Amino acid sequence: MADEATKAKLRSSFDKLTPQDFAAVAGNREGLIEKVAEKYGISKDEAKKQVDDAFSNEIAILLFALSLVLCVSS
Repeated sequence: MADEATKAKLRSSFDKLTPQDFAAVAGNREGLIEKVAEKYGISKDEAKKQVDDAFSNEIAILLFALSLVLCVSS
């Protein structure tokens, strides 16, 4: 299950998806890709790229925050 920051990022990245859409695909990446493709009228390949980009940006932010914590701790 995604943390609140990830959920907020996904909601802002895919603002055409409703809370019900997110609930229907909770924890299902492939379902999210299909829902993004459907709601935005794009191919599954393009939707996959957008979903991957949204997650990779979130991971980059989390890794940066972790590196800051590690620097402060040492």
